[in-house]
This record gives sequence, C-alpha cells and structure tokens, in this order.
Amino acid sequence: MNAIAKISSLRLITTSDGSSTSAKFEAGASKDGGVTTGTIFNTGDDIVIAGSVSPQTGDIGLSGEVFVVLYTSSSLSYLDIDGNFVRWGGSLKNLQPAFERTDLLTSESFEVFSDMVESGLYRIFMGYRVTEGEGGPIHFNARALRVTVN
Repeated sequence: MNAIAKISSLRLITTSDGSSTSAKFEAGASKDGGVTTGTIFNTGDDIVIAGSVSPQTGDIGLSGEVFVVLYTSSSLSYLDIDGNFVRWGGSLKNLQPAFERTDLLTSESFEVFSDMVESGLYRIFMGYRVTEGEGGPIHFNARALRVTVN
C-alpha cells in the first residue's frame, strides 16, 4: 500500500482558511498490489486506491484528523472512521474524519478504497487538520487524484 500511496504528488495544496501550508499529499491506484499503477481501469477491476499525507513540519507530533473525500458525477461523499463512504453536502462543518491520530507522523499512508469498480470518473481529495489546542484549518489538495473506469 505504501508504494501505491506514493505514486503521484497531488498539486494545489491549500487550507480552509487561506493560510499558507507546506503539507504534501500523494496518491495512487493499482489493480495488482502496486506492481503497476494507473489512473485508467476497466469496469469490474478490483483496485486499491491509497493516499499519503505529509503534514507541515510544525504539525508533526500533534493530534489531528485525516480526511478523505470522493467526488463522482452522481455524489459527493467522505470516508468515515468505520471505512464507509457517507454522502456529504459539502459543508466543512459536517465533514467527518476518516482517521484520528494522537500524533501526526512525518508521513501517514492509508488505504482509501479497495473493491471492484464500476464505470465513471472518481476524484479523490485528502486533507488533515490539527485538533490539539485550538485546532487549525484543514490542509488539503485542491486538485484531485482522478481515476477513470471505462
């Protein structure tokens, strides 16, 4: 999974409050356990999508939450802490974390999705925020990992 998560550096990293960030996000998809990776698959392929979050230096070691959002042509959803995608209306107030961490590591890799896919365009966004003290803004990739299934 780590190899899959490090395939592609995601761009346009920003924050929910417009402040600057040095956080980095990477992601990838594979149908053979990471031997090969890609962004175009066929209906019925059993794929794994993985992601990686590298918090900015000042946030390492602090408690935080990691978020995963999936956007398709028919829905917007977030990955919840139980591993299920839940429909989401787009309000940051209602966004729930996929993972809670007592201390953010230099790099956090995680599985986003693992199953057979149906045709469509899947856009994956990831983010994190510090929850320690007064907390902080959500750091996220504004340009998605795009996975196309024919």
